[in-house]
Amino acid sequence: LLTVAFLMGALRISVIDRPDLPEEGHLIGRIQRSSGTMGIIDSNQGRMALSFYPQSPPKGAVVAVWYQSRPEQVSWPGGVDHQRRAKRERTVARKAKDWVILKGEERVPKPENFVEMRHGSILWAFASGQRQDIEKETVTLMRKMGTSHFLAISGMHVGLVSGLGYLMLRGLLSPLILMGWERLAVVVPLLGAMGAAAMYGDLVGWPASATRAVVMNVVACGGKMLNWDISPWNLLGIAILLILFREPAAIHDLGFQMSFSAVAGILWIAPTFHSLFDSHQRPVLHRWTSSIGVTIGAMLGTLPLCG
Repeated sequence: LLTVAFLMGALRISVIDRPDLPEEGHLIGRIQRSSGTMGIIDSNQGRMALSFYPQSPPKGAVVAVWYQSRPEQVSWPGGVDHQRRAKRERTVARKAKDWVILKGEERVPKPENFVEMRHGSILWAFASGQRQDIEKETVTLMRKMGTSHFLAISGMHVGLVSGLGYLMLRGLLSPLILMGWERLAVVVPLLGAMGAAAMYGDLVGWPASATRAVVMNVVACGGKMLNWDISPWNLLGIAILLILFREPAAIHDLGFQMSFSAVAGILWIAPTFHSLFDSHQRPVLHRWTSSIGVTIGAMLGTLPLCG
């Protein structure tokens, strides 16, 4: 499935025509992908990779852009070849001179209880993925402590939300087991877990890591309902397949690469550490080595991207 996913992504993007746009001009379009100063915009004139300074508009925003040619960027040895990357993404690279956001990203307003709560901005960032309200002092402190990565929406957040939805429904429907409706008591909580994961992914704006986690969660729950034993590698392959089929250029996104390579590293390394100690005879050592295995797996998986 992993091989098929990359082949289908490459096949789909190969049939997308690269637009022929002037060196200077203007257009109106929607931001399809946003990362730092770079944004991929879709318009009636074609796809364009625009560099915005100091920050790209958020994903989903409709913008009017006045653009100009972008000076050829220097590619350091082992670094990103920006011109080749633009060709592979079927885009034209330009620099935004000025832009106006015609329709911004629709954001869920922060509830009052989060406003009044201590560290409410951090909790709201976990719940919604909106980090703009976190105080700069707090962000600086988290960076110094090495915990700022918790603010990035990941599979951990999706798993917590999905697991909470499952446990709540499982507890509410437990009387159905006594009534002989065991199948219903199993299927409904799984559907609730799938729905909770999908709603959370939609709430946080579908970043690459959340999309991957939601797809894997939905497929795993669906397999559980059908009594199918689906390999974690196949779950990862299905997630890549669906994401690349929808947006083949996502393969060049660093968030996509980091998310999937970290999970692949975990699936590769963690089972070895997980089997070092028996969970019944030495539970403490089992949990400790399993946690170390996940950490080492994520590090080794993403190591090629950090070189």
